[in-house]
Amino acid sequence: MLFQPFALLRRQRLALLALVCLLIGATLLSAPSDVTRAQTVPDDFNPNLNDISFALAIQADGKIVAGGDFGFVGGLRRNSIVRLHPDGSIDQSFDPGAGADGTINAVVVQPDDKLIVGGSFTSINGQPRSYLARLNADGSLDTAFSPNVAGFVDAVALQPDGKILVGGLFRTIGGQPLGRLARLNPDGSLDVAFAPNPGGYVYALVIQPDGKIVVGGDFNTIGGRARSNLARLNPDGSLDRPFSPNVDGVVRTLMLQADGKLIFGGDFALVGGQSRPFLARINLDSSLDLAFAPNPNANVQDLAQQVDGKLLVGGVFTSIGGQPLRRLAWLNPDGSLDAAFAPNPSGAVYTLLLQPDGKPVVSGAFTLIGGVQRNRLARLSTSVPAQQALTVAADGTSVAWTRGGASPELDWVTFELARNGEPFRSLGVGVRGSGGWQLMGLSLPSGEPYQIRARGFYRGSVTETILRVGSPLDPSPTPGTPMPGTPTPGTPTPRPPTPSRSSVYLPLIIR
Repeated sequence: MLFQPFALLRRQRLALLALVCLLIGATLLSAPSDVTRAQTVPDDFNPNLNDISFALAIQADGKIVAGGDFGFVGGLRRNSIVRLHPDGSIDQSFDPGAGADGTINAVVVQPDDKLIVGGSFTSINGQPRSYLARLNADGSLDTAFSPNVAGFVDAVALQPDGKILVGGLFRTIGGQPLGRLARLNPDGSLDVAFAPNPGGYVYALVIQPDGKIVVGGDFNTIGGRARSNLARLNPDGSLDRPFSPNVDGVVRTLMLQADGKLIFGGDFALVGGQSRPFLARINLDSSLDLAFAPNPNANVQDLAQQVDGKLLVGGVFTSIGGQPLRRLAWLNPDGSLDAAFAPNPSGAVYTLLLQPDGKPVVSGAFTLIGGVQRNRLARLSTSVPAQQALTVAADGTSVAWTRGGASPELDWVTFELARNGEPFRSLGVGVRGSGGWQLMGLSLPSGEPYQIRARGFYRGSVTETILRVGSPLDPSPTPGTPMPGTPTPGTPTPRPPTPSRSSVYLPLIIR
């Protein structure tokens, strides 16, 4: 496998972070009790990577795509990208050929199952494609997609309209001098009207439901104005001036809550002039949320959140919430530590992903996690079930997807209809309501069987469930269990979730 200069720099940074881990200390928590051990010890998922994965995404069929700096998976050659079956074995039907000749830092699954990948590579499957590419569902290169990026890509975000946000350290894209942050049309052509031009590296992106874009990284200007490492743009790329959190160090990961508050992690000490090391939450007006103070003692690399508000945190820290806990932690919604969760991976954690069934998938520089050998990629069990129910109003005017428990927080949802064996067609983008997602103002078929498909998009991943109405067949199996007290799948319900103010702020976050 060939390594670009950026890959060498990343390796040097990893070595430094590993040294930091040793210097800070390696005090372990007591072994978890039998009651909590299930969520601390990895399950049988064991792909066995020879190097680090920096990007994870899950498809609607449950297959997991990993991108990174590895050359072998399960002893087989796979350069920087692989697709795994849910049991961790390699999906041989996904064939990217020679793979990438450099690191893959970002993976996003499109609704059509194509994959957008970004990183430090200059070719994929032996064909020139610098830093950003799109693969077909079988792993072959989508030759029609050629944005021509001149520099590293670290963040990719897919908008509900199909447009693609790209962040990193590139100088030009599509032949235009639009550095570090750009927006592409679905075909890969450049949206030239979008030109925020941040003055430094972009590591993380969040797209709000109102179309505004939150940007995290290592910059001091954006949109022609001073902003330190965290900023918000209007949908056209101009700076949202009232939003000014003033972070004194690098922002590496972003998570927008359903209530509109923003959680972010990285390498900083102060937010708005107040002490809040490595992990912070800000209010809707960008002021610091003083009640949220987990206080990890070192770098935070990634975040993932359940519907019930619990937050998974990964990084380099060796204590958090005042307790000696290494590199991976669950926080309660108020920021307090769930001390029962203590897998203590042996190396830094870089990427987190929650499966639709709530199981966390974790990648990093570790070879042990939960006391079990797992080389750089593992999956943990969960003691809390993921819950969901897809229902249709009795009068056919609305659909609702209720979600709870350990289900991952979704960024946006689409609803689709299929009748008489026809392909699914879009009904529209869902709106967040109390307890889930809904779409109202419909006129669904009456007196004939049909299917409703709900698809949820989050952090580059896709999950879906299908409801058959007026049919003796059960719905297609999907991860998760029905919400307590919800109707049997396929049975109409008279009322969808009540809309809430939080629907205004629901995020799309793709790292």
